[in-house]
Formats: sequence, structure tokens, C-alpha cells
Amino acid sequence: DLWLDDPAPLVEDVYLTIDTPLQHVAELELALTIRTFEAAAGSIVVMDPQTGELLAMASYPAFDPNNPSDASPAHRRFRAITDRFEPGSTITPMTIASALSGGVLRPSEQSDCMNGRWTVVEGERPITDTHHYGLLTPAEILAHSSNIGSAQIGMRLGRQGLYRSFRRFGFGQPTGIPLPGEVSGTFRHHSRWYERDIASNGFGQGLSVTALPLAAAMATIANGGRLMRPTLVRRIEDGRGNVLEETQPEVRRQVVPAHTARLVSDMLTAVTSDEGTGAEAAIDGYLVAGKTGTAQMASPTRAGYDNARWLSSVIGF
Repeated sequence: DLWLDDPAPLVEDVYLTIDTPLQHVAELELALTIRTFEAAAGSIVVMDPQTGELLAMASYPAFDPNNPSDASPAHRRFRAITDRFEPGSTITPMTIASALSGGVLRPSEQSDCMNGRWTVVEGERPITDTHHYGLLTPAEILAHSSNIGSAQIGMRLGRQGLYRSFRRFGFGQPTGIPLPGEVSGTFRHHSRWYERDIASNGFGQGLSVTALPLAAAMATIANGGRLMRPTLVRRIEDGRGNVLEETQPEVRRQVVPAHTARLVSDMLTAVTSDEGTGAEAAIDGYLVAGKTGTAQMASPTRAGYDNARWLSSVIGF
């Protein structure tokens, strides 16, 4: 009788923010890209910058959830929230936005990129660029992905300024997404930095992130400087269609002023121009803002970096 009177008393429907066609495309393109460039693994995150809703999240190699025992444990983890990596130059939009909003950098100001080689601390390994650049504006530093230019801008912020800015963008802390296994990136307190760390953190070396907070940080630039909390569950309903729980967009904080975010967005379109490192991401009829990054991976057998292992990433909108 209870069942007849209440046909679905315990059923709950969970509605995700995932866009199914977009998720399908993301999985196909991620797999194709990894096979094309013979990479070991990868992940992709697609987010609505205005709401924080996650529209697609994919990890490769993947596995069949119906038969998890057929895949190795390494393939069963969700890399977008479990795998830390050094972001490299993909973090420089946040460095430049922080310097502009902090008043230590002007949009037209040039930095001397030292013809591709700059020694920060005497006797230590120099910071290098792949090309020999001289004076570059912030937009040109982004377009050419100059490590030296980004490092110099980071040093203008100083030890405490750079640390606080990156923390405001969400680095070094988990997003709180309701999925098991999320880890926070590695971002040491500024009191434990060496002199070179101020420079190297400015271009994304010496700290680590996962793909999700990196996407959220770039979405902050796209969203007028507002950092949104990433959401995966849109709402939960009971068997009668009553809404039990509904997630509303949540602004965590205003990281940089809206005019600074717009300025950096305009600068990032130079990255996808013919002169930029992300020219292949250009789309006819659209302005595409983006940033590429290539970071050496830590050596598994000795201290320091491995000259034969690299991690490539790209973010944009």
C-alpha cells in the first residue's frame, strides 16, 4: 500500500552541469591529440566562466566504469583533479594581471628580456628563452611566451605580492568539487622561497597545479576578474520532481578589477595571432584569447629537471 501511494519515495535524480555533446567532443579530441603527439596522458576541462559550471571534463587514458578491473589503477584516476604539474607559461596571464592591478606595471611598459639569457642569482642556472628577445611589452611577453619577461614582472610584485596574488587566483588550494581524489597544488609559503623562486614562480616553474584550478584562474580573466566556484551538480530532485538541492553561481572573490581583466584579455589575443605561440588556436571571425605553456618535468632518477620529458598545456577562451 505504501508503494502504491508513494511510487518513488526514495528516488533522487541528479542533474549535472555537463553538456553531453561537448563532453563527447572533448573526449574524442583529447584522445586524438594525445595519440597524434605521442603523449603519455592528458586531461581537459571546459568551464562556463560566468557561472563556474563545468561543461566537460575528460581524462586520457580512460576506462570503462562498467568494467573497472579491466584497466590499470593509473588509468582509473581522474587526472584533471589528481595530477599535479608545473603550469609553465600558462600562469603568466595571472602574473601580468596581478602586476597591472597592483600598480607595479603599465600596459605599454617594456621589459628587457636580455637577448634570451638572464642570471637572477650569480652562480645559479640562468633563466632562458627559446628566442633572443630585447625589449618587450606585456602583450609581447604573452605572445612570445618569454620566461625572462614574465620572471621580471613577477619580481616587481615581490615575494609577498606574488604569493598573495596567486593565492587569490586559487592556486595552492582545492576547489572543493564534489569528486573523490581532488588534490591541491603545491605552492610553498613565500617565507620558504629562495631568491630565484620569486622569478621562477612568475613564469610557472617551482609550483604545481591541477587542470581544474588552472582553468578556473583563466576563467577569472574571462569573467571580469571574478573567481567563480566550480560546480558539477546543478540540482537534485526527488521522485516527484521536487527540487531538494540546487546550486547557484557563487563568486568566491573579485581577484583583479574588471578593467584589468579586459586589458589582459585583449593582450591574450596576441597569443593566437600569426606572431604568437598559439596561432593554431585562431578561429576565423572570432577573437580568441589564449596562452600556451611548456614545462620541463622533474627527473625521476635525480634532482632537477629531465631534458627529455616535457608537459605541454594550453588555456583560452
